[in-house]
Amino acid sequence: MSELRDAERPDEAVSNPRFSAMAVANYYVDCALGEGAGVTNMALQKILYFADGIYLAGRGRPLFGEKIEAWNYGPVIPEVYHEFKHHGAKPIKEQGKVLELRGGLELWRSETPTIPRRRDTASDRQLLDSVWEDYGHRSAVELMRESHRRGGPWAQVFRPGARHLVIPQDLMREYFSAHQ
Repeated sequence: MSELRDAERPDEAVSNPRFSAMAVANYYVDCALGEGAGVTNMALQKILYFADGIYLAGRGRPLFGEKIEAWNYGPVIPEVYHEFKHHGAKPIKEQGKVLELRGGLELWRSETPTIPRRRDTASDRQLLDSVWEDYGHRSAVELMRESHRRGGPWAQVFRPGARHLVIPQDLMREYFSAHQ
């Protein structure tokens, strides 16, 4: 991939995502809490990255619409990161929320996005569970190393000191299709 600086990187269109990143994040927070454990923000970011890559490779569309950026410690979904950053390196103990504004500051609400338990989401939940089985019990450092794998999407995009470098969906799809 050519080296692009922040200002040169085009704004990538996100096509037909299945869920929001926060809904998927909350799904994994629930998985961890259901096991009597927790998941750290750093580990959660990497699990979301792997889930989106596997979903893109298998289903041909993104799992969520938010962009994944190449940060120092690996791939990050900024909206999810900022919701959970107050936990630091400690396990997340509650679901994340999003603030929805409609028609100005007078009309807002806070909601907790989730993946609905319906028949039409059963195969999606099955895939998410499979990702959790493969990645959910690994340490944040182990997940970071896995996400930094040479030739992987993060490694192809990351540039020390650069900010807001988006990992393109096509790169994710191509890599995860070849490495499944």
